[in-house]
Amino acid sequence: MRRATFLLLLFTFADVVDTSAPRAQQMTPTPLEVRLSEPLRWERSCLAAKIEIINRSSTPLYLTRMGPFFDIALDVSRDNSQAGDQAEWVNIFGSTDIVDTRSDSLEPRSTLHKAFCFRPGVWVTNMTRNTRRVIPVRGKMRIRVSYFTSEGDSESYQKFHETGPLGRERQWVTIYPDIPCPETTCKTDCDKPPIGIHGEGRMVPDIGEYFAEANARGKELADELARKYPPCSPTKSTLDKPASN
Repeated sequence: MRRATFLLLLFTFADVVDTSAPRAQQMTPTPLEVRLSEPLRWERSCLAAKIEIINRSSTPLYLTRMGPFFDIALDVSRDNSQAGDQAEWVNIFGSTDIVDTRSDSLEPRSTLHKAFCFRPGVWVTNMTRNTRRVIPVRGKMRIRVSYFTSEGDSESYQKFHETGPLGRERQWVTIYPDIPCPETTCKTDCDKPPIGIHGEGRMVPDIGEYFAEANARGKELADELARKYPPCSPTKSTLDKPASN
C-alpha cells in the first residue's frame, strides 16, 4: 500500500512541473473565452483572482472538472546545473492527487464566474536535490482552462483519458496576467518572477513538512539565493526581455 501511494505522489508531482517558458498570450479565436473580470489584486495578504469562463459558441461546451489551473513563472536562468528554458511554471492551484476525468456542460452564450484567493507564498520541492522551501507569488501568472467541444469527446476522455485511439486530448484556453506588487514588499523586484532552480514544483499532496532534511536543505538554498540575488536588488531579471511567440 505504501509503495502504491508513493508512486502516485511522484506521478502527480512530475505532472505539475511544466518547463515551458512564459509566452505572449495566444490570440487565436476559440469557442471558449477565459478572462479576468477585474485585475488581480492583493486583499489582506491574499491574491484575489476573479475569472469569467464564457461559451461564445452556439452549442454546449464541456469543461473538465480538473481546473482551472493557476501557475506562476519561476526564473531559473541563473541555474547552470542543467540545460533548459530560462523559466519554468510552478502550479499554485488546480493540480490535485484526486483525479476527476468528468466534465460539466456550459450552455451556449453563457458565462461561468469563479473567484479564488491565493496565499503570498507557495511551498516548492525539488526531488533530485531534496529541497523544500517557500517562493513568493509574484511576477507572471498563467491561467489555463481545459474543455471539449462535444459530449462524445468528453465521455471518451472520461473512460480512456488522452492516450490510445479512443482517448481524446483536451483543448485549452490560456491567459497570462501580471501579478501586482503587494504593499508589504519592496518595489524593486516585486513584479519579477521569483528566482529558483530547475525542477522545483509544488508537491501534491504536500507532505514535505515531515522531511526534516529537505526543509533544512531548502532553507540553505533559499539563504544562498537571497545572498546572491537580494529580493530588493536593482539587478534585472533576464526575463525582462519582451516575450516571443
